[in-house]
Amino acid sequence: MHTSVHLLADTPAQLLPARELMAFTLASHIILVPLGVALPFITLVMHYLGLRRNDATALLLARRWSAVMAVQFAVGVVTGTVLSFEFGLLWPGLMGRWGDVFGIGFGIEAWAFFLEAVLIAIYLYGWRRLKPRTHFLLGLPLPATALLGAFGILAANSWMNTPPRASP
Repeated sequence: MHTSVHLLADTPAQLLPARELMAFTLASHIILVPLGVALPFITLVMHYLGLRRNDATALLLARRWSAVMAVQFAVGVVTGTVLSFEFGLLWPGLMGRWGDVFGIGFGIEAWAFFLEAVLIAIYLYGWRRLKPRTHFLLGLPLPATALLGAFGILAANSWMNTPPRASP
């Protein structure tokens, strides 16, 4: 019997629908991630152009995009949190054996996530409460934290998708 068929025969019947749900959660999360990485940068570019050219329309667009950025971040938090539980509950063998390896990338992502959450909150709070230049400067670390989070996840994913070398 083929190995994959043998493994499927040993799994409980309710595990396949649960893993299908995880696939849906992962697909949703993967769509949100590029937006979460790109929106801080795009928003800050528009914010910069608005300040530089004294363009009220560009500043209004940056402010609206920052609200979209916050909502997108919140939805990404929900799907990411669900995924962390799904990994542990639906792939116990994988996480039991290799969880320490995944933990490094996920730890980097978690650190970047909390930093990004604080920076988004400051950026949103500062729109009418801080001087325009100070507000813009406080937003500058946002794209870097988004990239750092993406780096942590990509590091874990690249390790998972790197096949082992054949022994000589």
